[in-house]
This record gives sequence, structure tokens and C-alpha cells, in this order.
Amino acid sequence: MYVKDTRKIQDKFASITDRLIEYKGLASKITHNIERGLTSTFEFGPFQDTVKAIFEKTQELDTQYTLECVKINVVVTALVNSVQDFEDDASLKLNDDLLQLTQILKAEDFNQNPYILNFKMGDVASVTHKFFKIEIEPITLLQAGAKVAPNGYRGLPQLGFFEEKVVIPYLKNLKNKTFKQVSPKEINATQKHIDAAHGKVLNIGLGMGYFAFMASLKDDVEKVTIIEQDNDLIEFFKEHFLPHFSHREKIEIINSTYYDYLDKITDNQFDFCFIDIDEGTTNIEQYLPGFLLFKTICKKFKKMEVSFFLEAEYKILLTDALVMVFYTNCKKTMEDYAQLPDLDLNKNDQTLFDFINFVYKKVKIKDPSDFDYYINYNTLIKML
Repeated sequence: MYVKDTRKIQDKFASITDRLIEYKGLASKITHNIERGLTSTFEFGPFQDTVKAIFEKTQELDTQYTLECVKINVVVTALVNSVQDFEDDASLKLNDDLLQLTQILKAEDFNQNPYILNFKMGDVASVTHKFFKIEIEPITLLQAGAKVAPNGYRGLPQLGFFEEKVVIPYLKNLKNKTFKQVSPKEINATQKHIDAAHGKVLNIGLGMGYFAFMASLKDDVEKVTIIEQDNDLIEFFKEHFLPHFSHREKIEIINSTYYDYLDKITDNQFDFCFIDIDEGTTNIEQYLPGFLLFKTICKKFKKMEVSFFLEAEYKILLTDALVMVFYTNCKKTMEDYAQLPDLDLNKNDQTLFDFINFVYKKVKIKDPSDFDYYINYNTLIKML
């Protein structure tokens, strides 16, 4: 990558650097804790007493706050304080952003979901997989949706908590220790893909069968063909999950490598394709190169509608990675910024960094506007 060293480009780079470091450490700690299941759980009784006391106080002040707002405020403040005391503007800004992204989840809505209602089986296990359920205590923070960028850049999780105990189904792969779940995040993030499914549907990635189950309930879905490369998972699913499907006659499961299958099919073979490559680990960054490969392969489809699970979240992560690539390259070529610290990349970040750095190796930055063009998800997809 070539970067012309001019004052205008330096000023533009400085603004990008500010965005890169803005409450990055705090946001990373919080998303890391939430994604790893290290949730902030508050004792139900004392929490309610605290909320009630705060609410009574705000009523005396004739505030516009509702009880729901007060509860969310207490939970978010406790979460941010769990990683750092309010000592700077970054903490306050993060707290304000999370307040806008946190909601009280309704246990009744979750429990009435058709998938949750249908899968009443107890714990079962094979040599390779184990299905079980986890009780989520009241006031336990969970991801309630895919990450979003409230300020147009830094990705933050949408959070939520139930006020009653709920039970979430899990499926653990005993060989590689990854897991799958049907939680509020999966339900909310998948809904738009379920709504769009129609005709002959191709489902890349079996998971726990949530998408396939919900899509098969639709009258305008004729068939759901599932492609799964883990044969052990297929056998476990057929024995324990498929019998609970209301429309088993619509389901076909094929054991094949995802990329090979997509590469071989014709454009008019299916009407809709849902690609779910989130393998249930906490580091979805390691699947970003695979996601980009899927995007490349699917460029050939003009008639079949292709929908990617968590594409909006991947978009945020990829934009973040693009900024890291430009940050490192600008440090190398711009004398005024050579003293800036190097980025601390973990293994997953480094893999993605190297991939994007290779794609952008011939890019030339000659004008400040070039940053806006190249640090852009759509531009990256075009360059593949």
C-alpha cells in the first residue's frame, strides 16, 4: 500500500486514529465478557429493591424516566463499572451507547417461540455431541441481537435481560468444544432471514436447525435443503432433532463441504439461500476470511437470493480490520506518525489482517477522500 505523505492526508489519518482508539479497550472487555458467557448477574431481590428505591426517588423529582428505563440504567451502569470506574469521557460515552442498545426481554415471548415450544426433550448425548439446557437467572445480561454501530463505526452488542428465569437450549460439539444455542440473539438475528425465505430454500450450515425449522413452517416454503459438512452432527440431528419438526417432509439434509456444494449448483436450482457460518465460538473473527470466500463464490448467483447470517456484524468487524490495516501502513510511510504504538493483534486478528493487507497491497492513497473509499465494506467486497 502506498500512502502519500501530505498535511491533508495526515489530518485525515489523525481523525481515523481517534475513531480507532475511542473507548476501544472498554468496549472490547464488555463484548468479550458477554460473548464468553461471563455475564453480569445481579441478585434478583436486592436488585429489585435498589430499582424500586431509585424509581421512587426519580418520581419525587418528577422525572420523565419510566421504571423500565431505571432498571436498564442500573444494569448498564453496573456492567460498565465492572470493567472500569467512571474516570473518563470514554466510560461515559460507552455507558450512554449501551443504554440505547439494552432492553428488557419478555420471557413469555421467548417461551412461546415455536422452536422452543416444540423441543421439549431432555438432555441427550452421543460420542461427539451433547444436547442440554441452561437455566438463565433473572437479570442476567445476554446478547439480544447482532452487533451494531450506533455511531457509525465501533461495533457494540445489543444487550437484554429477562426478569424471570428462562431455559436456553445448547448443543456442544465434544470434539472441538464449540457450541450452538438458540438464544435471544439467534432468534432476533435470524428473523429477517426467515421472513425472506421462500420457494426452494438452501440452508448452508445445520446448527441446531432453528432456521430450517422456522422456515419449514411457512406456507410459501416448498422445501429446505440443508448442507452440513459434519456427518456426526447430521446423525445426531436426525435421531434427536428431526422427529420434533412439524414438517419433516420438507427437510432434506446433505453431507457436503459448503464451498464445494455452492460451487457446483446452478443459479436456478434454489430460490433462496441462507448461509450461517457462525460456528458458536467466541471469536467469530476467525470466520471472516471464510465469509469473504462465500461472498466471492455467491457473486455468480443472479436469480437465487443469498442471505448471510450476521452479515451486518461481519461488516462492522471487517471495517474495523480495514482501519487496522490502514493504521499500520500509514505508520510505516508517514514520518509524523511513526511514533504511534503498534496494534496488539491476537492470532485471529492477525489472520484477518494479513488477508486484507494482501487484498489491498496495490492500493494507493493520494487524496484524503481515498480513505473514505477504501475503508469501506462494499469496496472490499468489490476488490475480492
